[in-house]
Amino acid sequence: MIFASQCDLMVIAGTSLVVSPANTLPIYAKQNKAILIEVNPENTEMSSEMDLAIRDTSAITLPKFVSMFKEN
Repeated sequence: MIFASQCDLMVIAGTSLVVSPANTLPIYAKQNKAILIEVNPENTEMSSEMDLAIRDTSAITLPKFVSMFKEN
């Protein structure tokens, strides 16, 4: 929880955010004014709290996301 409360950006991928304590991590991040990005084909109970919601699977989205940060 320490890292969640200190992050600037949190990517929440492939989870329904129903199971505790994992579902509290975005709350700690948001209290730190972190940007929240949700990657999930379905809406979750916390989707309205996200700054960006990507409605696709993690298997498709995360490799594209990571490639944006790789050096050419």
